Amino acid sequence: VNTNRQDTRLTITNTNPVSPVFAHLFFIDGQTCSAVDRFVSLTPSQTTSFLASDLDPGVTGYVIAVATDETGCPLNFN
Repeated sequence: VNTNRQDTRLTITNTNPVSPVFAHLFFIDGQTCSAVDRFVSLTPSQTTSFLASDLDPGVTGYVIAVATDETGCPLNFN
């Protein structure tokens, strides 16, 4: 499998109309189960879209997203 020819578009929305949020993304490698993590900040009601390869190129697996505050503490609207 040529992982350089595969890609996934991710779209994340902050559904809170008042408060910003940080999405803590965990990219899990499907072969080794190793994880790479990244943060994406979102203003109130903002939607962002990007390719998985923009943050973790050449890896096939899955992504877990956790909504957090500015200190990295999970929020109750995950």
